[in-house]
Amino acid sequence: MSKAFTSEETEDLPPLWRAPAALLPGQRRHITPGGHRALLARRAQWDAERSALAQPGARPDAERMRQLLASLDALDRTLAMLTVAEAPAPGDPHVRLGSVVTLEEGSRTRRLRVVGPDELGDGPDRVSVDSPLGRALLGAVAGEERDVELPRGEVVLRVVHVDQGA
Repeated sequence: MSKAFTSEETEDLPPLWRAPAALLPGQRRHITPGGHRALLARRAQWDAERSALAQPGARPDAERMRQLLASLDALDRTLAMLTVAEAPAPGDPHVRLGSVVTLEEGSRTRRLRVVGPDELGDGPDRVSVDSPLGRALLGAVAGEERDVELPRGEVVLRVVHVDQGA
């Protein structure tokens, strides 16, 4: 093929979803029910786009099709590793996966939702249950202080409020 019809500048599009690192046999990652629904909706959207690109008469876009197929494969591998956690009971005072926690550090207040690592991109103010902060918050109740080792150093956080239904 003549070089006039190729582009050396064109790179493959990165996948829309990257598969997580392999887990040990039998090991699972947890996700909130809402996070699981969001991943399934994302998968359905990508699958519909893949189907549309594969229709007879559709404008071929080989790069986008490769991106979608790689992303669907990676997302399917992710979904196979996940365990959907039960939503915390509305009156449960403890921080759980899915809880919205109001934290205070000195004069600064912040609300965070504790989520599985696969939900971090679904919105702002999310903290992974697997992060140092997420692990430190699990089981805490309003009024409790927790020492947390963060990249910027150790901080003391006070749990102001725990909401299970937000």
